[in-house]
Formats: sequence, C-alpha cells, structure tokens
Amino acid sequence: MRRLVILACALALPANAMGHHEEFSPPPPFMMFTMGVGDVTPAPATHAYQTASRIAALPDGALVIDADSGDLLRVDAAGALLAEVAIGKDAGLLAYDDTAKRAFVADRRGDRIFVVDVGDKLSVRAAWRTPAEPYGIALSPDRSTVYATFVADQLVIAYDAIYGHELWRAPIDAEPRGLAISHDGTRAAITSLTGASLGELDLASHTLVRHALPAGSELDQPRGAFAVTYLGDHVAVTAFQAERPMPIADEGADHYGGTFFPPIEHQ
Repeated sequence: MRRLVILACALALPANAMGHHEEFSPPPPFMMFTMGVGDVTPAPATHAYQTASRIAALPDGALVIDADSGDLLRVDAAGALLAEVAIGKDAGLLAYDDTAKRAFVADRRGDRIFVVDVGDKLSVRAAWRTPAEPYGIALSPDRSTVYATFVADQLVIAYDAIYGHELWRAPIDAEPRGLAISHDGTRAAITSLTGASLGELDLASHTLVRHALPAGSELDQPRGAFAVTYLGDHVAVTAFQAERPMPIADEGADHYGGTFFPPIEHQ
C-alpha cells in the first residue's frame, strides 16, 4: 500500500520590537505525518536527477543554477568557479543526467528549457521553447523523458529528452514549484505555494491526487510547500509553511490598539 511521509520543521521564533525572542513553548522541532496503511518495504535508491534542485553533485565538485545572476555555474570541491554559462535572471531549477553529462535548466523568465553539455566547459546544446514560466525539472528513471512544472500556465509537461518534442501535458494546481519523480517512474510529486496539499500526478493517466498537509492543531493553516523528493516508490518527503493566527496580547501596544506582534505566527 502507498504511504506518504511529510516532514515539517519550525524555522523561527517570534521576536518583540527590541529584537528579543519572547519566552514561549515552541512546537516539537519535527512533525511527521503518514498516509496509507500496510507495511513499508525498504525504499530503493532514487536517482538525484529524478528530483528538481538548484544543485547537482559532480565527481569533482557541483553544478549550481544561481537564480539571482541567472548563471549556471560549475565549481570544484572547494567551491572555486571552473565554468559558467548564462541561463536567465530568476532561473528555475535543474536536473543533471550524469550518464550523458547533460543538464536541463529552467529559464523561468525566458520561457525556455536549456540543455547544457557539462565538461571542462559548459556549452548550450539547445534551448527549447516552452509555455509560460518553467520552474521545476526532473527526469524519468531511464533519462528518456524530461518533466517540467510551469508556474503561470499551471501545467506539468513531458518532453523527449533528446529532441525536446512535447509528449503530453496535464493541468495541475496553481503556483506549482517543486517536482520529483518516483523511483519506478509512475508518479510525480508536485508542490504548490497555494493550498494545503501536496499533489501527486499519475504519469500514465495524468490524474492528480491531492494529499492534505498536516496541521499541528486545529488553529494551524498549512500552506506553501516547496521542496519535495521521493524516498523510493511510495514514500515522499516535503517541507512546507504553517500559519497560526495569534491573539493580540502585547504590553507594548499603544492607546489605539496597535501592536508590535504580527497577527499570524509563521513556522
């Protein structure tokens, strides 16, 4: 049976106007949530290229797509720059085929997917025209298919990895971001900055299932999932943000009811 594991982490404590953290009881540092029943067998290894990321490990360093500069960078094990190539400002994520030594990188503003050969130098092999705002990119287990999420057009599209031909497209939820392909290549996990669920797309039927993100209490409003990856065939892990409305109880409040505390506590 399928089981989904979702992991969240509290990131910050609220501070008062002087920058000092207030005393309060924080939630547990990690919250784990499972869906499904039955035994979970040990997860087979999922290849790194099956998850969209900003960085890919190389034998002698790493490949990084920098969103601010829009450059794809190759660095050595010490972080020294070896090569770079321009992709586009506000670039999306990448997937790296370590057999073909080829990177697929999302040019979010330019509506393109760049195909870059990775060697001593970085050279652009092709630039595929795409719908609006490509962001997350991941490969099928056999590396024959490139999957991408599209922010503005709210799509997942599958492309032939060699020629860049579109194979199919499927509608998904608004504001998609992260993308991961299961080890067996049958499903894609998709995060969204809106809503309170993690999407899972069947890659054969193109049916989207929404798994609700857990809340620590009835006051919490989970939303804003971003990174996601599969741990094998049937287990996935994601990070997301939860919001909790907070009552105004501030000794520093002024006579007009103003307060230094925000009405929502972000975790």
